[in-house]
Amino acid sequence: MTKNVSLIILSLSVLAASSFTACSRPGKSDTGSQAKPNDTTPKDMQGATFAFQPVSIDPGVYFLVSGLRDGRCLDLDSNDDGDRRRVQQYFCNGSQFQIFSIANGDQPLRYTVHAVGSGYSNPKYLGHSDRVGEEPPRVYALEGSVAPLNLRWAFHKFGNGTMALRNDAYKWCMDRRSQDSDPGGSIQFLDCRENSYQQWGLQRIQMKDIKNTIDTLSEVLKAMEKEEKSKKE
Repeated sequence: MTKNVSLIILSLSVLAASSFTACSRPGKSDTGSQAKPNDTTPKDMQGATFAFQPVSIDPGVYFLVSGLRDGRCLDLDSNDDGDRRRVQQYFCNGSQFQIFSIANGDQPLRYTVHAVGSGYSNPKYLGHSDRVGEEPPRVYALEGSVAPLNLRWAFHKFGNGTMALRNDAYKWCMDRRSQDSDPGGSIQFLDCRENSYQQWGLQRIQMKDIKNTIDTLSEVLKAMEKEEKSKKE
């Protein structure tokens, strides 16, 4: 019962958040020089390259909503429980697998992104795994023992308020695979471009929303207990 209640609280708290609240402060233009992965996105959908300018993000717990506006969110694959867990896009459902905690990194304007669904006893962070044979390379949730650069991210804010996330190790951005449009499609790394496949809305979970949700859930549980009791009488 306790475990189920915790999961319900986490799920409802995400659904309670209603606005994008990421704060930004322009930083120095920063472009990478690594070899580029093979971009298989159709040419007319790739968008233009741009000067990546890292901005400041308020550390906190977020829901990452796809800029394609098709009801998909960044999601930790619940069927993958290995040391290197798959990250995908899936229907926004408010589960713990779609909650990500953004924290300050060890460099200015750099951050780690903890996949809350991986737990806290052995937390995993979004990053680049150097997995052989993947082209373009995919985004995974990895253990914190991985090289820090692989797990470190910078954020760029677009004019529409969405964000691009760029990995510090390879200077590539987090991208929805255009070929994987079905729910469960992979998330990959590509050269940073101004298109919706690389745009993510940061929807923050507020403490007041969590408190209101807990209060509401408490009343629901009381009603359920009362109903169960009446059945036994």
